[in-house]
Amino acid sequence: MIADYGNWRFYRVDDIDYDTKVTSKIEGTDYTYLEYYKEKYGKTISDKNQPLLVHFQKRKNALGELVIKIIHLVPELCKMTGLTDK
Repeated sequence: MIADYGNWRFYRVDDIDYDTKVTSKIEGTDYTYLEYYKEKYGKTISDKNQPLLVHFQKRKNALGELVIKIIHLVPELCKMTGLTDK
């Protein structure tokens, strides 16, 4: 998938989070996903009941340990790509 906002990054969808919606607060903030994307990118999300897509961003820290960050993506703001798993 490619995110249709910001810097147009590519993401692999690893899971679907049916418990988190765009009306949920972003972890560690007082913003909902609706508020965040409207304020930061000027994007209005119309489907307030859609589940979020999950991408597991895997990186190594300074000690060489694998750190996994969970990134939630709004399906309405993403586009499918023609890239394969390879």
